[in-house]
Amino acid sequence: MSKRALALLMLAPVLLAPFLLALTAPQAIAQTPPRTETRPMSQTIPMAADPAVAEKLADYDRTHTIEALKDAADAAALHDGEPTADAHARLANWIAILARFSRDLDSDFDPDHPPSMTIIPPGKFGSQYSPGVNPKDVKDPEMRAAYIEAIEKNRILLQNFGTNTKLHEAHEVILEHAANSIADAHQTLGLTNATADTMLATSPISASDRERLRSALK
Repeated sequence: MSKRALALLMLAPVLLAPFLLALTAPQAIAQTPPRTETRPMSQTIPMAADPAVAEKLADYDRTHTIEALKDAADAAALHDGEPTADAHARLANWIAILARFSRDLDSDFDPDHPPSMTIIPPGKFGSQYSPGVNPKDVKDPEMRAAYIEAIEKNRILLQNFGTNTKLHEAHEVILEHAANSIADAHQTLGLTNATADTMLATSPISASDRERLRSALK
C-alpha cells in the first residue's frame, strides 16, 4: 500500500465523523429525556450523617433509581431500637432522604389525573381524526407538523407522569418509615421536640413532611 493510500485510510474516521454525527444527531435528541433546571445540590440538599445512608443517596443522585432511595431508607432505619444510636444523626438522615422527594417529585403531581395515552391533531379540524392517528394520515402539512410536535410533548408528559408515580408511591412508604424511626428516636434516644423543631425548621423538605415528622414526636 502506498504512503498516500495509508494516510487517507488513517484519516478516514476523522473525515467521516461530521457526516456520521449529522446522521445520528436527530435520533439521539429524540431519545434524550428533557433536562430540568435544578439549583446546585450543595445549596438545596443536606448531607446524610450516616455514611451508609450517604452512599445510597449518592447512588440515587447519580442514577435516580427508586431502589437507591429505598436502600437509603433501609440504612436510615437500620439502628432503630438501639439505645446507643445518635438521635441527631437519625433525624439528619431522614431529612436528607425526604429532601430528595422535595427536589424531584413534582409538587403539582396528581396520581388521579394521568395524561392521555393518545391525542388528536391540534387545530380547528383536528377532531375529524381519531386519537392516536398516524401522522402520515394527517393530510394538512402544517397540522401534521403541529401534531408531531404535540405527540412528542405528550410523550414527555407520560414519561414524567410515570416517574412521578414511582416517586409518589415510594414517598408514601418512606415517609411512614421516617415517622416511625423518629418516634423511636424520641422514645429511645431522647430526641427532644426543641432539637427536632430546630432541624426541621431549616430543612428543605415539604411542609407536609415536616409536620408528619413533628407529629411523630407527640
